[in-house]
Amino acid sequence: MDIFPQDIKDASDKIGSDWIKGSEYDGDGLVLQFAKPIEKITPTNPKYGAEETDFLVKNEILEVGQTLRYVFTTADGTERKFDSASTPLFIGIKQCEDLGVGDWVHIVRTGKTDKTRYTATKVDKPLSPLKDATSEEDPF
Repeated sequence: MDIFPQDIKDASDKIGSDWIKGSEYDGDGLVLQFAKPIEKITPTNPKYGAEETDFLVKNEILEVGQTLRYVFTTADGTERKFDSASTPLFIGIKQCEDLGVGDWVHIVRTGKTDKTRYTATKVDKPLSPLKDATSEEDPF
């Protein structure tokens, strides 16, 4: 038996986060708009920063302890962030040519651990998941 009553569980399941979980890129992936340029940051928890042996450190993209912050906007206008020192994510986005702030991208993650790969494809702006009530035809 769950400790939460069903109404509380239902309400809590609807709570969104402005932070993207890596698992959200699995399956169909996410379609997001780049809201800002990618930036280097130093996370408050050092376990999330790049290590000396990481590809991005060896190639002088990051320093030890840093990570990249990706800031996106969703089709409904919500800002979402993702901090990552992942080489496959960086390469997947870098291989998507002519990508700039304001562009829409479809990001999909496949594989696990050292087999993880990300693909990023530039796409058109998706239709908002919220339907415009004035555009629906009223049959009456």
